Amino acid sequence: MKKIFNAILSIAALTVLFASCEDKDINLGSRVSLTQTEELQIPAEGADAFTFGVESDGDWVVVVPSWIKATPRYGSGNGVITITFEDNFSMVTDDDGNVSRQMNGLRHGTVSVECASGATSFVVCQAGDPNKASDEVIAISIGDFLQKPDGPQQYLITGNVTSIKNTTYGNLYLNDGTGEVYVYGMLDRDGNTKNFGSLDIGVGDLVTVQGSKTTYAGTTIEIVNAQYISHVKSLVSLAETEVKIPAEGAEFTVGVKYTGDIKVEPDAQWVAFTGLSSDADGNYLNFKAYANEEAARTATVTVTVTSGEKTATATLKVSQAAASSGSGNVFKKVTTITSGKKYLIVANGTAAASAIAAEKTYGYLQLTEVVDNNGTITVDNLDNAFTFESTTGGYTIKQADDRYLYQSGTFNSFNVNAAPTEGQVWAVTFNADGTAKILNTSVNKYMQYDSQYKSYGSYDSAKGVMPALYELSGEGGGGGGDAGVKKVTAAPSTAK
Repeated sequence: MKKIFNAILSIAALTVLFASCEDKDINLGSRVSLTQTEELQIPAEGADAFTFGVESDGDWVVVVPSWIKATPRYGSGNGVITITFEDNFSMVTDDDGNVSRQMNGLRHGTVSVECASGATSFVVCQAGDPNKASDEVIAISIGDFLQKPDGPQQYLITGNVTSIKNTTYGNLYLNDGTGEVYVYGMLDRDGNTKNFGSLDIGVGDLVTVQGSKTTYAGTTIEIVNAQYISHVKSLVSLAETEVKIPAEGAEFTVGVKYTGDIKVEPDAQWVAFTGLSSDADGNYLNFKAYANEEAARTATVTVTVTSGEKTATATLKVSQAAASSGSGNVFKKVTTITSGKKYLIVANGTAAASAIAAEKTYGYLQLTEVVDNNGTITVDNLDNAFTFESTTGGYTIKQADDRYLYQSGTFNSFNVNAAPTEGQVWAVTFNADGTAKILNTSVNKYMQYDSQYKSYGSYDSAKGVMPALYELSGEGGGGGGDAGVKKVTAAPSTAK
């Protein structure tokens, strides 16, 4: 769905760009963010013009429906866009030939600003005649759905099932490549609850549901009691998508469902596929992971199934711990802060925030992959460790190059400076699940990992995943802190 969604936006956007400026070189930026992300509600007539900011590292184009006009339609870097709206009325001719101006039903339009990697958008909801049909159901990517405000608005989303948490109610995760959302309960074809088993949905299946957005406990975005629309069975699904192996190696099995001819291909020699087996409960892939005498390592096993002209794949990530050597920098997960200590900022136990490079003065915190091993993460150096220091109202956050993170203005990215004069104070509170709300006290935005762009920003509402903090407890080689900040190479986990 991601490819189709982006292709539609790209065609529309580039058509506008070519038509507007035939001689302009196209150099679409790699990312774009907007000051407006929540749904904008306007009256049926006489709506005021609306202005919002855009931030990008290159060119961008604006895509709007016919009843919305955007000025300008394209630009580069940071800019301001103004949109105006046609009244929600139509001229109607009755059977006698009389012409009258009549209000249409409620309508929605998406304002998208596109760069090379996709689009950032928000919905405009224009009031209409409540007695007429409206277009309340909006087909949308999961990435864009995650950015919408909570409320009754109905959306249609499609994604692959990545895991199923409850087979009675139908609690599962859907991912379309732009993001992942938790479906908390799925209604069957007739709208009944607790009948998920009748739908025959498995991991890997492509599922379409309809529902509204809600946020549980301020952090988890959900579709509650989503209405089942349709699904397409996958040719292959695995019972697990990740396995963690100790340094001494192990034999392990993973359950598999498939239809057709199967091929299993590990991408590393230390993982061997030893064959298929089956019992009364199903089929299994059997593997052997050899002992590790060096650094921590990961491998990917690709399972490909072919049936006629159709092909499907599933992947299994295998992580193996390093041989015990006493080296490396060890960080342990904490729910308190000690002033002056170094911390990793990590979402989902795998996505660690990377420092802003020395040649830049602002940006989003990119990530490096790490693995939580029972609350412990080991890294080769300290280049992406952040020092939290007590100050009035909270803490300052200092990179390894001694520059401080701060925020100013309306954008969701970070600034970095050796001596900021304001916007550098962060209040930190810990949630019940062990994650931390790292709130900038000047702009009232808090740090979150955006799974769509795979980076950290600071936002004024729930947009992604709050990180956990891991405190340096044992320092090995590679102290870091050089003038050119580099991304660390992470140590995968030992725990299964």
